[in-house]
Amino acid sequence: FWSPMVAQRVMCVSPWVKVIVILRNPLDRAWSHHQMSLRTGATQRTFEEAIYRDMKLTRNYSLTHDWNTVDFRRFHGSRA
Repeated sequence: FWSPMVAQRVMCVSPWVKVIVILRNPLDRAWSHHQMSLRTGATQRTFEEAIYRDMKLTRNYSLTHDWNTVDFRRFHGSRA
């Protein structure tokens, strides 16, 4: 979650939602995802190339989105 307000907003919009958090070593997860991408043909990059590319994309991506403009109801169909 990027904001401490996320949990409160989810509760206001979708009080029936139950959140399950699974913690995993980020490096193990990245390696596993990369191996799957190689198997499915989604990438041909080496793991190192993929990591550097993702780091570059992350630096260029703005995480300062105005979450007040998001209509969270669209993520849960007609229940909202």
